Amino acid sequence: MTSTPTHPSIDSEPIYEFDEALKIEFKESVDDGQISIYTGEISNAWRFRDVPHGGYLISLLLKALMHHFRETNPHPVQLTAHFLRRSHVGPFKIKIVNLKVGRIYSIANAELMQRTNLSDESSEYITCITLTSIFGDLSSEVGLSPPFYDTPKITPKYLCVPYKYDPEYQDIPNLLPHVNALYDDNFYKKKMSECSNWVSFIDGREMDFLSMGLFSDLYFPSPVTNYLGKKIFNYWLATLTLDIQFKHVPKGKWIGGTFRSKFLKNGRNEVDGELYDEEGNLLCISRQMYVIQDPAKL
Repeated sequence: MTSTPTHPSIDSEPIYEFDEALKIEFKESVDDGQISIYTGEISNAWRFRDVPHGGYLISLLLKALMHHFRETNPHPVQLTAHFLRRSHVGPFKIKIVNLKVGRIYSIANAELMQRTNLSDESSEYITCITLTSIFGDLSSEVGLSPPFYDTPKITPKYLCVPYKYDPEYQDIPNLLPHVNALYDDNFYKKKMSECSNWVSFIDGREMDFLSMGLFSDLYFPSPVTNYLGKKIFNYWLATLTLDIQFKHVPKGKWIGGTFRSKFLKNGRNEVDGELYDEEGNLLCISRQMYVIQDPAKL
């Protein structure tokens, strides 16, 4: 059974640039709501070099999933994404398929797809990102919550300094025009494969679950940059997998992050991280795996 929505747009009028880049439309519901289809355009603004930023793409998928589960499970609890191939600026389709709908937790698979030829509407769709997610209601969760004392400490915002790209690489398209970024430069000075930073949207947008998708994959600088130095800007850090576990409903205009990497082997690297709000609440934990590539070979 297929139903077409009377009002396909799921957006209010965007007033912030990130929301403008996240505009999607709900096209149809299939099989009594078990499948949802969305469409939109990948923005040219949220990219590094010529590649759409992976965290931005996760935010697009999160927005579709939050609309899909809006009446039953309003909050993301966990997601695991696999980046199968490079995405491109231009039209996309998101397909969401329920795997389980439950009273406390629901699980769905989401795919971000693009045509093999973006200028040819008769060309077939291929999957660029596949994502499995768990949704629930973080505001009603109850259970054991003992404190843990071995968690990494985030550097206070007042001890961080503004992050700027090296002048030699400022012409490379990046996300700095969209965000305020502060970082603890002691990690860089000591060449440690760790970083601690604070970020906010430059236009004052409030933080929410969509922004956590972005900032789980955006750190200033990356841990591997601290260790290898500025030559890393000659390469592209291509995400292969990203896992996020959500712990708290975000609020405020700043998010603090701590990220670290322990191993770089054959160009493949892992990054573990945590995001916090300004009150010290743990918002999410993440683990990412990426491979360091020569942009000329993309």
